[in-house]
Amino acid sequence: MVKWCRATDDSSSAPATTSSTTTTTTFELPSFRVRQSGLSVSASLPSHGVVRTPMPVSFSLRNGTDRAAEFSLTVDPSEAFMLSGNKQLQTRVPPGGEKRLRYVLYPLVAGEAVELPRLKLAPARCV
Repeated sequence: MVKWCRATDDSSSAPATTSSTTTTTTFELPSFRVRQSGLSVSASLPSHGVVRTPMPVSFSLRNGTDRAAEFSLTVDPSEAFMLSGNKQLQTRVPPGGEKRLRYVLYPLVAGEAVELPRLKLAPARCV
């Protein structure tokens, strides 16, 4: 249900006002299925880094389904950080299990809005 009213304009320099007549429109939305994703990703990292000082970062992949899942992971290069860890990886997470990925970042630039290297995760297949 949507309730709405038209704005009126008396062609003068006064701002448009709303009329007192409210219209109610009722319509049905098409049904659709919401597909649940069984994967959740969480990151653990310090709130800030210091230039040329190691900064540990870890990602936890959780599989909430009853099937093993295989994922392809890529970490994009960054001008602002050196990275220690797998840049490309294919990994498997057991049903109801968790996989932890650990990295060490070395900040090369100072600043408040330095973007972290981008982590890309894509499903390879479900087993």
